[in-house]
Amino acid sequence: MIIAEFYDKYSPIRNVVSTIANKPERLILIGDGPIIHRQLPALRGFLVATGNSKTEIEVRPAPEHDLPSILQTIEAVIHDYPDCSFDLTGGDELFFTAAGILYERHREADLRMHQYNIRTGVVYDCDHDGIAPSDQIPPVTVSQFILLHGGKVQSAEDETPLMAEWKKQGCLESDVEAMWRISAADPSLWNSQLALFNQLLHLNTANDPLVVNLPRSALAHQLQKPGRSFQPEKVLLPMYHAGLLTEYTDHEENFRIRCKNKQVLHCLEKAGTVLELKVYLSALQLKNEDGGPLFPDVSTGVFIDWDGRHDPYGPDTENEIDVLLMQGLVPVFISCKNGGVTTEELYKLDTVARRFGGDYAKKYLIGADLEQHLGSTWRAFHQRASDMDITILPDAASWSDVRFAEVLSKL
Repeated sequence: MIIAEFYDKYSPIRNVVSTIANKPERLILIGDGPIIHRQLPALRGFLVATGNSKTEIEVRPAPEHDLPSILQTIEAVIHDYPDCSFDLTGGDELFFTAAGILYERHREADLRMHQYNIRTGVVYDCDHDGIAPSDQIPPVTVSQFILLHGGKVQSAEDETPLMAEWKKQGCLESDVEAMWRISAADPSLWNSQLALFNQLLHLNTANDPLVVNLPRSALAHQLQKPGRSFQPEKVLLPMYHAGLLTEYTDHEENFRIRCKNKQVLHCLEKAGTVLELKVYLSALQLKNEDGGPLFPDVSTGVFIDWDGRHDPYGPDTENEIDVLLMQGLVPVFISCKNGGVTTEELYKLDTVARRFGGDYAKKYLIGADLEQHLGSTWRAFHQRASDMDITILPDAASWSDVRFAEVLSKL
């Protein structure tokens, strides 16, 4: 099978959907030659990553604003590959115009044309001959999708040894749920106490990596600073009662805790980690009508290198996405905020989603209690998000498990 694509420089997934589904012997890319050649390494890398190393890629340059040249190029492809099937998923209006002209010109030759709906996976038989390519599109992972867009997933929280050990222990879900209940009861308190707790860690005198021992004398001096009110009995003591801490001692000389494992300690290092993990685990549990995963790939704490190449002479451009889901061929970018947020977060989310998701990216900001944190600025913030096509889900702290499932299943 040979497939010809009208190259789309804005949404790379349009250029490969037919190849993903059909694994043709040859893929012919028709369009702006220099742009195609610059993006070929990412395209080839993507195909190899998805298990396709057999499809040969051929480039047929065609000036995108020159209809006669476009017609001439497509005519040459038809001449060289009479059985070629043209995919109309990508390309701009002038290429579609050329396709229509050639369809009429070659009506007797049974010119084959089809188009995929990226969001649904449905394939349309555009030449009405009753024959269409496969609509069985294998799942694409988060790292593969980022690779297609020229980037690289440097690391993901759910792929780290820390997460792997937590899963091995079999207590990931129960530990996260216990922490989430404590956090959701008062997100502001959780945030402020963990922020202060981390500021006080330089006082830790324990050698055991799971133990935090804070001398009360040094602690009292640190707490004299304005705005500091250490209330471990409201956050850390409930964690002890929930079994997340195996030791909790608070007396005149020392304040001391021992974490159940490294994973729990890790969650105390950043207040928003628990909400990210709650969203991640909730998404993992969702099923489709056939009983399979609703999201074939779910990742949390995803660090993306923009150009996929490590620069030994300077900093790489990287961004972190709290949760990234694949919904078929559609990526869902989620930012999780357990406390306050500024419009800068909206711009970061929008920029990364546009760069690595193209036209099909979905963008969400999930907050624990955003309206309370933003106060009088809430309406302006919400409007700015709407203008950027970002959906805000502001009140996750009040959601039940059933509500989590309902919300995430409608993303």
